[in-house]
Amino acid sequence: MRNVAIELQKKFCPELGKPIKREPKAAVKPNPEPKSRLPTLVIVPLDFELKNLDPEHPYLYDRNFSRHTIGWFGLGFCSRGMLKERIAIPLHDAAGKLIGYAGRVVDDKAITEANPRYRFPGERERDGKLYEFPKTLFLYNGHRLKRPLKQLIVVESFTAVWWSTSTDTLRSSGQWEPIIRASKLISSCHS
Repeated sequence: MRNVAIELQKKFCPELGKPIKREPKAAVKPNPEPKSRLPTLVIVPLDFELKNLDPEHPYLYDRNFSRHTIGWFGLGFCSRGMLKERIAIPLHDAAGKLIGYAGRVVDDKAITEANPRYRFPGERERDGKLYEFPKTLFLYNGHRLKRPLKQLIVVESFTAVWWSTSTDTLRSSGQWEPIIRASKLISSCHS
């Protein structure tokens, strides 16, 4: 295997292993930012909260989520706006501030490319600023991590977090630690 790596290096990177010739760098002028470009802020707390979410929607109860679990995560069916016909999932930053909502389709038959299973916050412009939500930098339920942990359970989906945190076995064992969703973070590390 080492020989293959050496051959690939010779073919594609012949300059490796040789002294590097350093030439003085010319002053590089940065490209001026277009005037139409707005300052970008990432993961900024919301100044509103969704009201009138239905925590008693059949999607939640058909999957055996308890009232406690539904309330703990602030889940509910949304009947209007961008999350219409979806379960609204509050998203919090590390300090516990609400930074957005994800939405989960309640009817899997309705999932299409244009109507994905999950909808995440997109870019939004407000007060002359552009707000972004990079989901690859976000850990769902991570705001509950308040101290160093001996164990941490990482799962891929929101529903796996809800199921896992509602499991009496984990809580009663005394070994339960907060559970987070980090699929995008993990997949970006393995790409």
